[in-house]
Amino acid sequence: DAVVTSLTPDRLAAVLRPKADAAWHLHDLTRDLGLDAFVLYSSVSGVTARAGQANYVAANLFLDTLAQHRAAQGLPAL
Repeated sequence: DAVVTSLTPDRLAAVLRPKADAAWHLHDLTRDLGLDAFVLYSSVSGVTARAGQANYVAANLFLDTLAQHRAAQGLPAL
């Protein structure tokens, strides 16, 4: 974890890859399967962020936004 100004691409990717990239790939691979549920595990950090957790906050905000995106498409998301 770090503040935005000290994040390198590698440090950012270390957190985004397992959360954001994985969630997007699951969305992409399952959107036409008629799932009953699509559950994402985010964190309240997206709205109550503390300094020093920029990469973690970004990854969790991506999950929240992906849930909104799926809902807008009529797909399940929680």
